[in-house]
Amino acid sequence: MRNKTLSTLWKFRNTSKVSQSVGPNLVMTSSTCYAQPSNNNKHFSRSYATAKRPVVIGGSNVDIVATATEDIKMDGRMLNGTISQCCGGVGRNIANALARLNMNPLLLTAIGNDELGQFLVAGSKHMDNKGFLRCKEYNSGCCCVIVDSDRECKFIIGNMNIHSQISLDWIRKFEEDIMNSSFLVLDGNLGPTAFDYILKTCHSLNIPVWFEPTDIAVCHVIFSSKEWTSITHISPNFNELKHMSSVLTGKDYSHMNPSSLQDLITQSITLARNFPKSMVVMVTLGKHGMVLICGDNVKYYAALPVDNIANVSGAGDCAVGGYIAAHLCNRSETEKVFAALSCARQSLMSTTPVPSHMSLDLGEAKYESYSSQL
Repeated sequence: MRNKTLSTLWKFRNTSKVSQSVGPNLVMTSSTCYAQPSNNNKHFSRSYATAKRPVVIGGSNVDIVATATEDIKMDGRMLNGTISQCCGGVGRNIANALARLNMNPLLLTAIGNDELGQFLVAGSKHMDNKGFLRCKEYNSGCCCVIVDSDRECKFIIGNMNIHSQISLDWIRKFEEDIMNSSFLVLDGNLGPTAFDYILKTCHSLNIPVWFEPTDIAVCHVIFSSKEWTSITHISPNFNELKHMSSVLTGKDYSHMNPSSLQDLITQSITLARNFPKSMVVMVTLGKHGMVLICGDNVKYYAALPVDNIANVSGAGDCAVGGYIAAHLCNRSETEKVFAALSCARQSLMSTTPVPSHMSLDLGEAKYESYSSQL
């Protein structure tokens, strides 16, 4: 996980408040990892039974967020503050947002046979969780996030070993779901063989694929797949975009440290030119909004105004969910972006990172056009 300021905290992943009861679909067996199809689909409308739906493959975590209410002094003292616990993980957050927008996603993920795993299941009752792999020999993913009184993340300590269990063997069990999906979303927690299989399958069936880079530590992993150029959408923040561009080109972009919004926009455009023109590159700029690059079509969209920010930890994932939901409703580019920005704003105004009630707002987002040759 990476260090983040307020402007990049869109990319830290939390989800909604959960109840304490555990879903009935996970059962004990003698195997190391196990799952059983859920009956949670009963609350979906009949139209969902045959409709194509998005599939999300990625991590689920429990995030423990400690926010100081006084200046942090690194001398071992106790600080006043607040501590909260919520469901998180890039893949799960996006799936959660899509579920709140009534897109009926399927999430393929891995959780431990522990209390944190129960917490994650309890927070997923509104989703189809037949794709949850329960692993007895791994702890559920967990992050401890330290936030200062200015709402800037100072550092994160995490145990993400369980994400290695989101294996090709597990993913293949849902081949029919993948082949019939309307949109495929991947986070950075998968391995090269899984990426190869998913991207090759989706490319052959003309299924759009969204890659969410997740974190500087893993955002480059996608390049280990020879199929990576078949990705249709990608959503890095500026720091991830810099790192991915360096790995992709072998060039050093460490000198890019924008001092103004204009610098941030133009440098984002310059870096995005390293990616195939066929790929939609959404560069998330936190409180500044986003830059969207579609071939030679380059636009900057300012963030929607927010009067009172309740949290800064789920807006980025909600933005991805909003864009995809609008895409599945066959909306225009400006409507997709407006939906993304609106969902981000709903998250910022909510006491939970992914609000329990979200609306798909389809206005026309205002933008500034830029040359792709910057």
